[in-house]
Amino acid sequence: MPGCLERKLSELFRLVESPDEIEKVSYLVQGRVAPFFEALEIGMAEKTVARSIAIAYNTSQEHVLSLYATLGDMGLVAEEVSKEAGIVSNALRVDDVFQALKTIAQTSGKGTVEKRIALLADLLGRVDSLSAKYLVRIPMGNMRLGIGDPTILDALATVKFNNTKKRKLLEGAYNKTSDLGLIARTLWQHPNEEDALRAVEQLDIQVGKPIRSELAERLPDAEAVIKKMGAVDVQYKYDGFRTQYKQTASFWMQKPSPTIQRRKNFCHSRKPPGGGENITLKRWRKKCR
Repeated sequence: MPGCLERKLSELFRLVESPDEIEKVSYLVQGRVAPFFEALEIGMAEKTVARSIAIAYNTSQEHVLSLYATLGDMGLVAEEVSKEAGIVSNALRVDDVFQALKTIAQTSGKGTVEKRIALLADLLGRVDSLSAKYLVRIPMGNMRLGIGDPTILDALATVKFNNTKKRKLLEGAYNKTSDLGLIARTLWQHPNEEDALRAVEQLDIQVGKPIRSELAERLPDAEAVIKKMGAVDVQYKYDGFRTQYKQTASFWMQKPSPTIQRRKNFCHSRKPPGGGENITLKRWRKKCR
C-alpha cells in the first residue's frame, strides 16, 4: 500500500499535463530549481527572507522575526502574516513561480541581496497564504515535506504505470542521469506506457551529469558490520570529496560539487587526454604541472 506522501504526490502529478511542467514540478517538490548537481542554489538567510515577508505584506521586519521566534518556522510565519494582510492570490502558474525562483537563484553581482529580497517579496505578494508557507522554505533550503527521491520515483511509477514495481526501472535511469526532472519529462513525453518504458530505458550516462554513487547499506554499529562480513581487515580512512570527470573526443567538462567548483587550482587550459580515458583528479593535476 502506498504511503500518505506518495498518494498526495501522485495526486499532484496527475494534475500535470505537459512534459515541461512535470519537470519543473519534480524539481519544486525537492525544493530546487535545477538538478542537485547544478550549482544553482538560492540560499537566502532567515533575516533576508524575513525582510522579503515584511515588504510583501507591508509590515515590519521586527514583527516577522518576533513571530519566527514563537513559531520556529519561517513558512508558518509567512502564512500567518499573509492572512493578517488579507492577500488575494493571482493564481500563478507553475512556470511563473519556477521562473521567479530561478531568477532569484541566478541573481548575482553588486546588490545581489537587495535584488533577491525584492524579487521574493514580489512573488510572495502574488500568492495565497498556503502557497507562501511553502514558497519561503525553498530559498531557505528546507521544504519540511519529507519527500525523498524514492517517494518521487514511486509516485511517478504509480501515475504512469499504476505499478510501483516499475520504480526499479526508473531508479536505474536515475542512477545514470541523477536527474528526476529529466525522468519525469521523458515519461510525460510518451503517453503510451510501452513507449514511455522504452524511452526511460534508453536514458544513458551523459557528459556533465554525474553517475549516482552505489553506497553500502548502513548497519547500526561496528559489531553488526563484523558479524555480517565475518573476517575483517580495518585501516584508517581519510575522508574527502567524491569527484567525477567526464570527457568526449571534442569536449571536456568538469562537474564536481559546488564546493570544489569554486576552487581555482584546477588546470583548464591544457587539452585532456583523448580517447575517452577516465582519469583521477590527482593524476590530471599532475599532468597539468
